[in-house]
Amino acid sequence: MQNQEQIINNNSPQKANPFKEYFETPQYENPIMAASFNFKDNKFREKILGESESEEIALEAKLNKELVGKFTLKRRSTRFTSSKELNQKELTETLKQKGILKAPDEDHLIIRKMPQITDEQYYQTQNSIVKQDNNELKNLYDHLKTVNCNYKSISSNSGISGLIPLTYLIESFYGVNKDKAKEMNDKYNLLKPYIYNYRDIKGDGNCYYRAVIFRYLEILILNKKIDILKKVVYDVVESFKSEELKNRRIILNNDIKPDLTFKILFLIVDLLKNDMITEAHQILVKSFSTCQKFDYAIILYFRYILYEYIKKNENKIYLKTFPIKIGNLLPSQYENDSGEFLFQEFYENYLLKFFHDAEKIIIYLTPFVLGIELNIVIFDVNDDNLQKFIWEGESEIKTDEVISLLNNRNHYEIIYNKKDNERNKKYYEIFENKIKSVVLFEIDKYLTPKAEDDFNCLNTHNFISFSLPKIYFLSR
Repeated sequence: MQNQEQIINNNSPQKANPFKEYFETPQYENPIMAASFNFKDNKFREKILGESESEEIALEAKLNKELVGKFTLKRRSTRFTSSKELNQKELTETLKQKGILKAPDEDHLIIRKMPQITDEQYYQTQNSIVKQDNNELKNLYDHLKTVNCNYKSISSNSGISGLIPLTYLIESFYGVNKDKAKEMNDKYNLLKPYIYNYRDIKGDGNCYYRAVIFRYLEILILNKKIDILKKVVYDVVESFKSEELKNRRIILNNDIKPDLTFKILFLIVDLLKNDMITEAHQILVKSFSTCQKFDYAIILYFRYILYEYIKKNENKIYLKTFPIKIGNLLPSQYENDSGEFLFQEFYENYLLKFFHDAEKIIIYLTPFVLGIELNIVIFDVNDDNLQKFIWEGESEIKTDEVISLLNNRNHYEIIYNKKDNERNKKYYEIFENKIKSVVLFEIDKYLTPKAEDDFNCLNTHNFISFSLPKIYFLSR
């Protein structure tokens, strides 16, 4: 364990920097793959990366096949089926008869338990990885301070952007087209209650996993949840001992070398113990933004714990209030004609495969794995655009903060509401890009008819009036 003085003021002799190579982005052999990594056009991504919109889940396929024309399901306004949509009495009975809905007292999902470790176990793990006699964490901290990172960037080329205002999101989506001013204003007013600012996330097929795990760690750091973070760090180290992760360390012909990721996480914990929340938070952002090996390792860890959790619970129902087998949340192609769910194929083809978008089962089960509520705001609908995903059981993380994401055509961004911003203002200021609005700043100008148009309209009206015969009503 190192104290603040050891981290900051140690004046050990300068040696060759062992960390420099980790912060150098590797050159990809496939230039098309490299160029596409932040290209968010869905048609391009589908063609090059094999990505598309979320697949229809098994539950939706059954509803569409068995119940078409019999019931009205208000599913046009949402991308995720919820229990309240199936809450019609006759529909519920039909679903039970079809074996889709189960008894609510069947074995259902409970929140994933974090590893229960002692301080001794944690520090034994840290000492097995970090060379204390060489002041390795201090040297890593010194190196991180020299790494350039544009905290206010509006680009997510390296992973995540700075904090960007909602106005920029709206205007960039509509191409700053002043003819779309009304649509922009309507969309702004629709999203304003949920979004004060947001972080753009690199669109390489890992965007959901990157967004969620970054925000999860950010919440733990800014709330100084040291005990929880220790368990997470320990869990990351233990997870990389699994055969599944040992066999997946090579990504795009480069070894992600997870030891560096372990050391960065240990450093963050040490900084928090010394009440250096600002420094710990900035290192998290910098590591996601400038160190691809860290970014990939953390995403791989998140994919793995989702895999591990689903594998252990394949035969359970989702929620007491939504009693369907979780296999019904898989993409429909992973249920065969005999009604068997093909989990292993899903793991291999989607969940454990890098650069593949998160399917709906992952979104439904994320709160069970992380112990934090997940909110999804859907960009391209105009009603019921906020969906909440919860868990059953008791989370060790005592916080009222939630992970909130914006879903725009299967791409995810991290969003923060006004309360989030006010709560963490002193930490967020360095990341805020206050890029000025072009259209929404002067929206009245574009929504109010121009004076010339009013004049022309008035002349037309007068011409018509004067061309009509005058009729006088005389009193008797």
